Parts: sequence; structure tokens; C-alpha cells
Amino acid sequence: MDITKSLNKAMEYVERNLDKEIDINEVSKIAGCSAFSFTRMFPFLAGISFNEYLRKRRLTKAGYELQNTDKKILDLSLKYGYESPTSFNRAFASHHGVAPSKARKQGTTLRAYMPITFSITIKGVVAMEFKIEEREGFRAVGFKRRFRTDNGENFREIPKMWEKAMSDETYDKLITLNNVDMRASLGICANMEGYEFDYYIATPSSMEEIGELEEIIIKPQLYAVFPCALEDIQEVTKRIFSEWLPNSEYKHASAPEIEVYYQDCSIEILIPIQK
Repeated sequence: MDITKSLNKAMEYVERNLDKEIDINEVSKIAGCSAFSFTRMFPFLAGISFNEYLRKRRLTKAGYELQNTDKKILDLSLKYGYESPTSFNRAFASHHGVAPSKARKQGTTLRAYMPITFSITIKGVVAMEFKIEEREGFRAVGFKRRFRTDNGENFREIPKMWEKAMSDETYDKLITLNNVDMRASLGICANMEGYEFDYYIATPSSMEEIGELEEIIIKPQLYAVFPCALEDIQEVTKRIFSEWLPNSEYKHASAPEIEVYYQDCSIEILIPIQK
């Protein structure tokens, strides 16, 4: 089954279960990938995070039921996963522009967010350079933070993490630990689980004395390797997940993703893959 059919089956499952708790692991299983890969890929393909899509679809359904049934607001708030009528009222008003109590009045305008159907195409306007390589494992040391993918936090906060490291000499101290052949600094996405992952600013090192830094062991892995410029990292990442990966013969291998910043200012994005 190709990725488009798998994604659409996952969306059909979501649509049938909007009034229930939806397990992201079950959705991603139907889509044929890991939960992290699904939540990473979804906003690139849909233009909206998966959690936000769920919220909009549930509020759309709630609005339809208010206008076409005599169900109580309390019952609908519980049906669509809100802990209280107050939180439901607030979300409903934010989405529809009117309070739930006014939605039943004839002539009231509500906003409908339609179910997503995926149809993946490649425009081919800009070519993507890549190569497939088996790379050896290595040890890296660095510092990390935990980020989420469902609200775009990772795209906003990771650049700030780098900016802070560069400004307070943390980065300069880190690079002094680089004593192996790969003369580079690294951005590593690891320990991926659901919407969350650890991001390391790190460098390859065999030194034992690393102070308060943490080590991460990267195992040998097959990668899709994409060269890019510093200012294009987020755009290239978006194209990898929205264009290249869905249309390739590979899937995400659920191993760490690596950004390699070489001393000659060249950059590579390494995406772990498997057939």
C-alpha cells in the first residue's frame, strides 16, 4: 500500500473516532509509520498540526450537532473531549466566532473545517539533491532539550537554542571536545516518542571528561543525505517530509536524525531510512 492510501485510511479512522480518545500510535500504525514520523510529516503535508486538525474537526462536528439536534451543550463538550463546558465554550467561540448558546439560532453562521484527503504530487520546480549512504556509528557529546512537534515549538525554539549556545560561549567550549575525524558540530533529533523528541547540540568526541554534558551513541545506519545551506534547513526539512519521503521507496527508520555542520560551512541533513 502506498503512503497516500495509508494516510487516507488513517484519516478515515480519525473521522470515525472523533467522539473518542484517539491514540496517535494507532493512527500512525494505520499510516504505516512511527508516531514521531507521522506527527512530523503531518503538518508539512496538511499545513496544520495533527492536534489542531483534531480540534477543528471536533468543533466543526459539534457545531453541526448544535444546529441539527437537541443535544445539550454539556453532553457535546464531554463527547468531543472537553473537561468542562467552560473550556468547550471558549474553544467553540474561538473556532466559530459565536458562543455555543447562539449556534442554534436560525441564520447563525458557523465555520466548517472539512476532512483532509491526501493527494501527494511533486511539482518538480526545484530539484532535491540527495544520496543514500550507510554511515558508521559514533559517540557524540553535547547538551539537550526536549521539544514537541505538534505546535511548531521545535521550529521556533531550536534556532533560539543555537543562538543562545553561540552567544554564551557554550558552543566554543563544546567544540574543544571534538577529537575525531568528523570535524563538525551536530544537531541531533533523538529519543523520539509521539509528539516529543530530544534535540542535542553536540559534537563527535571520544573524551571521557565531559563535565555536565551528556553522551549519545549513534549506531551504524542507512541515511538519505541532503546537502543544504544554513538558511534553508527548515525549508529542506519540510520538503524531505512532504515531498521526498512520501514518494521514495523508503520510510523513516525511527533512529536519530542528524544535522551535520562541517568546518568548511557545508551542511548535510541525515534522515535515517529503511526499505
